[in-house]
Amino acid sequence: MANKITVDGLEAATALLGKYAAPELTKLLTKATKTGATAFRKPIRQETPVDTGNLAKKISVRKARRTPDAHLVGPKSRYSHLVVGGTKPHRIKARRVGGVLFFGGRMVPEVMHPGAAPNDFVERGFHRGRRDAESKMTAVLADPLKEATRRG
Repeated sequence: MANKITVDGLEAATALLGKYAAPELTKLLTKATKTGATAFRKPIRQETPVDTGNLAKKISVRKARRTPDAHLVGPKSRYSHLVVGGTKPHRIKARRVGGVLFFGGRMVPEVMHPGAAPNDFVERGFHRGRRDAESKMTAVLADPLKEATRRG
């Protein structure tokens, strides 16, 4: 599930900032969203379950493809969805016919995985870092908004 921060009064702010040229406005909004998104990285890393630490290292901030001034924050790994959503109990078989798995110091043809409970560390990190992200985004937008209101 994706989380979003809704900015109250964005229409009014965009109208004030509309006096800026379109490229400057896009740069300003991009800078604000990147600053806010970067603020989420640390709380999400702090909530990440640690086994090897690889998942926490994969928490990244990247630009959204379809929305030019939006950024995405979260793990970019092949298995993060399994941690966040959990897994059902399932059978793990050797890849080759007649192959074996080494499990518990023994060679076995298959093992039964008990499953894993969901651990939505991204959601917890989002809620933990929300105020900090909002204040950092506000700080980026405050001066240009003040300047635009002074100009009239």
